Amino acid sequence: MSNPNWLPLANTPEEFQAVVKQESLFSGAIPHILEIHQLQVNSISRYSKGSLVVYALGKDYAIKLYPPCFQQDYEKESLVLNYLQGRLSLPTPKIYYSGELECWKYLIMSQIQGSDWNFFWKDWGLSQKIAMSEQLGAEIASMHRLPIHSLGELKMDWNQFVKTQKENAKNRQRSLGLSEVWLEQIDPFLNQVNLKLDQKVPLVLLHTELMRDHVFAQKDEQSFRLSGLIDFEPSMLGAAEYEFSSVGLFISSGQAEVLRGFCRGYGYADHSLDESLQYRFLAYTLLHRYSHFPWYLSFMPTLPQQKLEILAKMWWAL
Repeated sequence: MSNPNWLPLANTPEEFQAVVKQESLFSGAIPHILEIHQLQVNSISRYSKGSLVVYALGKDYAIKLYPPCFQQDYEKESLVLNYLQGRLSLPTPKIYYSGELECWKYLIMSQIQGSDWNFFWKDWGLSQKIAMSEQLGAEIASMHRLPIHSLGELKMDWNQFVKTQKENAKNRQRSLGLSEVWLEQIDPFLNQVNLKLDQKVPLVLLHTELMRDHVFAQKDEQSFRLSGLIDFEPSMLGAAEYEFSSVGLFISSGQAEVLRGFCRGYGYADHSLDESLQYRFLAYTLLHRYSHFPWYLSFMPTLPQQKLEILAKMWWAL
């Protein structure tokens, strides 16, 4: 009898998108992988969110599957998670097992305890949101201070990356359906923002997708604390302020006090929280590898005046 096909074909992003939501194509592979590693768990349940296939294995483990077309994500996440162990006070997943099944790579990791911030956000008052954002800002600052010499596989020519992103920014947003009234502003806006490309920009380890989905918290008696940070497959080395793009969009979402709390926790002095900083945050949003401006406009606050300078001050309100 021939062996079953445990996992579907996904040699291109298009093939992966066609199968990623089909639970029946993955459910048989997970018990098989657990058997390979002689790991026993009392439950297996798939997480509903996330761009990759991830399952909770009981209360202690999680497994993430990486299709053949995204092998670089497996390589990066493995590298970064192994590097971060013991270096931060903020918990990150610990890798217990790794392997390959039918050209799909996988990681079996510790399961971060608590719940992601989306679970708590609607119930947290403003003071709680500020306090948690300050904690997160301090933790991200600690991550950005880590030495990067052992992360050579993530090394890139940052200035060239930014210049290329800048050259392609308008066409990228056009391909995503951004209207002409915004498109015509992109190049002039980026040209006025000083990203210091004439200098050697210090590089740090970036998460690149700080959002409520990826940050976890836990309640101890009467107070909340950060309990973890997940999803490091988009990690890269780059300028620290590139990190703030997702913070403004997916954590503070235009709420000035929350963003100010994150910035203060990170280490910004109050006098540096100015217009030029807001412009740099928006510039990095336009230059982000996954920038999708039409999508941001669909959920972020806007005004009748369709000006990027106004958006910078609304979305990164300080």
